[in-house]
Amino acid sequence: MAHHGVNVANRWRELRERLAAMRTLWREERASFDGEFVRFEASWQYPKPLSPDGPPVTLGTLDTPFGRQQVARHGDGWLPLTFDVAETARSIADVRARMRALGRDPDALDVSLFFLADELQPAATLAQARDTGCSRIILRLPVAPGDAVLHALDRYAYLLD
Repeated sequence: MAHHGVNVANRWRELRERLAAMRTLWREERASFDGEFVRFEASWQYPKPLSPDGPPVTLGTLDTPFGRQQVARHGDGWLPLTFDVAETARSIADVRARMRALGRDPDALDVSLFFLADELQPAATLAQARDTGCSRIILRLPVAPGDAVLHALDRYAYLLD
């Protein structure tokens, strides 16, 4: 984050403000913004997104109460790192409940499960992942010669078909 000019201690405040600035550009014909991290005078941005709120914003967060609250408040989608699918399913339900409490449509949440673990995921885990209601499953492929990678892809294609 420091490489990109973001102080890790301020990352969430900065993200929220940058998102607000982008939404201002998307929504207003002649936009200006004056915040702690973002400032711009009268500006125009074209083309405007189809939706006045702009394109969907997907947040990747750790599966913590704070991270889930940020998704519930500011995200249209969530990319939690997935290690335990049953725990992730409970967390997805928690984000949806938090969205409902904030007056947001919990059914609009788009979830992408990202399996970071290096091993191939068993069929039962993939079935559990599907049952979470996620939109997509992102699987890690082995760092290996082409034949091993193709074998993993074939296996996942078979299991997810």
